[in-house]
Amino acid sequence: MSDSMLSGLGSMAQQSVFQQQMESAAQNRSMTELDALRAGNRGQSADEQRQALREASRQFEAVFLNQMLKAMRETVGDGGLIEKSQGEEVFQGMLDEEWSKSLAGRHGSRGLSEVLYRQLARQMGLEEQSAPNNAELPAAAASPQATHPLLLESGVTPLGGVAPRMQLPPARAGMETTER
Repeated sequence: MSDSMLSGLGSMAQQSVFQQQMESAAQNRSMTELDALRAGNRGQSADEQRQALREASRQFEAVFLNQMLKAMRETVGDGGLIEKSQGEEVFQGMLDEEWSKSLAGRHGSRGLSEVLYRQLARQMGLEEQSAPNNAELPAAAASPQATHPLLLESGVTPLGGVAPRMQLPPARAGMETTER
């Protein structure tokens, strides 16, 4: 074999080893944090446990998003005449991982990490003290429909309220005929 082929094979092997090391380091870090959560309240205050649970939930969402990105990339063909090199695949994987980390936890109370956090906090007895679910809210906050004119005109009933009656035009409005 020529020296250029051997050096090419050597660089491909190095890239493969690098990718495996990156994946194993990320898995070890996740396992360490999961083990810390499993330990429960051994020396941790409730606030520290909530913070650890929130971080684990955010990391789970990042892993989930990363798996989704990988699956989506596999369904789309390369579309080019030249196949991707192994180095491009490694960097694409790293980019997807960074994207998933930056996207995780950005959706506030609607995101997967927040929903997961609330569910696990409830199971672990770490629920944060906040207003009960049946607390009175201002009318506009409890029922955004109450202030939206299009919804009022359509007769949609606001939450906790009665919809106003929609005024209909007279039966023959606009249908007058002129006699000749």
